[in-house]
Amino acid sequence: MTTITPTDFRVVRDDGASLSAKAGETISSRKGKFLRIDPTTSLAMLGNASSAAEAGGAAGHGGFAMSDQAQVGDAVTLFRRGLIDWGTGLDSVANGALVYLGDTDSLFQDSAGTVTVVLGKVHAVVESDGSVKKFLLADIQ
Repeated sequence: MTTITPTDFRVVRDDGASLSAKAGETISSRKGKFLRIDPTTSLAMLGNASSAAEAGGAAGHGGFAMSDQAQVGDAVTLFRRGLIDWGTGLDSVANGALVYLGDTDSLFQDSAGTVTVVLGKVHAVVESDGSVKKFLLADIQ
């Protein structure tokens, strides 16, 4: 298992499948972290793949926080589907590889945690200068 550490979080293409909720806990530097919607309180909380409940339930109700507001009760939008620039975080990951949620809150990795939560796959694009840039093609089901 290899940990994938995003160095940036920028939405390149949003396919319009976002969720909105209120924050259920104070989270510093929340942008880009995986948050789940708690099925009991309907609040957004840090999520992980240690259990179905921590991953957002069987329906996978969660996504990437799109802003840094960090206080309880703040509105948060969760990005679920589209193209994300993670800076250099995917440089060492193979094109087409799946990216999973890990067993630790908001940890991303190249293999499944206790519960399999696929966040998306690596999508390589050849830039105009011939260099290759890798993005996460997010598709949180």
